[in-house]
Amino acid sequence: MCISYSAMLTKTNRIYRIFEQGKVAVSPPKFISPGSQLIITFILIGVQLLGVFVWFGVSPPHTIIDYEEQKPPNPEFARGVLKCDMGDLSLILCLSYSFVLMITCTVYAIKSRGVPENFNEAKPIGFTMYTTCIVWLAFVPIFFGTAQSTEKTTTLTVSMSLSATVSLGMLYIPKVYVIVFHPEQNVQKRKRSFKSVATAATVSIKSLDKPNGESKIVPDRSQ
Repeated sequence: MCISYSAMLTKTNRIYRIFEQGKVAVSPPKFISPGSQLIITFILIGVQLLGVFVWFGVSPPHTIIDYEEQKPPNPEFARGVLKCDMGDLSLILCLSYSFVLMITCTVYAIKSRGVPENFNEAKPIGFTMYTTCIVWLAFVPIFFGTAQSTEKTTTLTVSMSLSATVSLGMLYIPKVYVIVFHPEQNVQKRKRSFKSVATAATVSIKSLDKPNGESKIVPDRSQ
């Protein structure tokens, strides 16, 4: 979760900063190169890794056998459930960083929703994050509303599987489909200068000011 949301947050933040900078100046913002994007993504992932290593060092989880959860009337048929002694609070703290990344990515996706489609993937990322937020909003009351640990584990695994499926279905599977079945479409697009991006950002803002929202973007053929 952290790896996926860190990459999407870095991408949506880059899109947002480029078009915000293009509204006021013709100079590109800092840290928008591919190398900078990788460094930012690894830093965001490193925060989660550091927190997990500290947690494992201070209070590592252990396995326990619980005989009380499925205790039968006849003691001879007692069954033990192998469980992790990790508490609910520890679990929520472990997932909270991924939730922060997810919410922040959703905010940037909302802010970038007016950017022209041919310049970015903000809209697919936005749809992915909206659906993911709905999944996890449903997870919280169900998780804390169940008493048995097996039901909580099932709720957690289903929620994580759904969020991963949403990301795969809306972002990655279309790319894999093009790569495998339509390789002729998998070509590098012509790089746009920041001047053309700034022009598109200005035109998109002007289109929002019109009553009917219609505008025509004239392509910059000088690049």
